[in-house]
Amino acid sequence: MISGSARTRAPARFIPDPVFRTAAACVTGIASLVASSGCSFNEHGVVFTRYLPIQQGMVRDLRAPGLHIEWSATHELISLGYFRSSSVIPGDSSEGTSFGVSLNSLGSPVVIVDTTYGAQLRLGGLAPGITLGFRSDLYSLVVEENEVRALDLNITQPSRTKVCAGEAECLD
Repeated sequence: MISGSARTRAPARFIPDPVFRTAAACVTGIASLVASSGCSFNEHGVVFTRYLPIQQGMVRDLRAPGLHIEWSATHELISLGYFRSSSVIPGDSSEGTSFGVSLNSLGSPVVIVDTTYGAQLRLGGLAPGITLGFRSDLYSLVVEENEVRALDLNITQPSRTKVCAGEAECLD
């Protein structure tokens, strides 16, 4: 008589390699960062935009945490982290005090200050490129003759920025 039991093989276990685990952790981390901090496109979504009237113009101050896509005449970018853009727009400051004003309805900015913390892909616009970490840019755009002669830019307090026809006006 033959006695004994049939031997069965234990099912194979899937053990992910360290590269797979690291990549999965990165994707999960980025997804949770985006979900917790928010997403925005231009001025829509989780984004804070202010239009501040200044002497002879307007300052548009945009701050966007998380995933932000900015697509305009001056920006074509995707950022993940924190993005801030301050634009100085000369003209009549009374035009930009109402709700729902867009940058395009005010005119062309003469100065743009961009700050990025995190990752950013600039596809076009003023300065194409890739950023990982910190980046701060100051763009001075070409203006028509006699349009702006002097600019007193106060980035920490944008409402104190002055657009002047001459240097003497900005020296208070």
